[in-house]
Amino acid sequence: MVLARQRNRALLRHRHGVAEIARRLERDPNFTLGTSARLCGLVAQGSAKVRQFCLDYQDRIQSGTDYVNMEDQHEISPECARKSHAHFSPITGQWWSSGTVKIDALRGQGVGLAVGRVDKIYFINAQRWYPGL
Repeated sequence: MVLARQRNRALLRHRHGVAEIARRLERDPNFTLGTSARLCGLVAQGSAKVRQFCLDYQDRIQSGTDYVNMEDQHEISPECARKSHAHFSPITGQWWSSGTVKIDALRGQGVGLAVGRVDKIYFINAQRWYPGL
């Protein structure tokens, strides 16, 4: 419980600003950044700064989804999975590419990462940080 409270305080303190997150990553080798709920904050900071951050810390960034559904997590229906994919894929695809990103009223430029680096963020890093995944 204490660790969860400490983690939550750290996440709240560092949820915006890649410079602050970078300092935390330098200080704590077991800290990683999950981007899913922070995508709007990253888009708002400008693509050049965030791109460099992503390149510098590509082994410590993970992505997933904070999409909430009311179904049992072990039995997500194909329909629910299709809806989630249809909603998030265009947004995240724009973000990691060099195209224009549109999230509600927010517009920005994507970070333009190579496919191999995006694979790390979406898949390889999770396998490394969560063995057996």
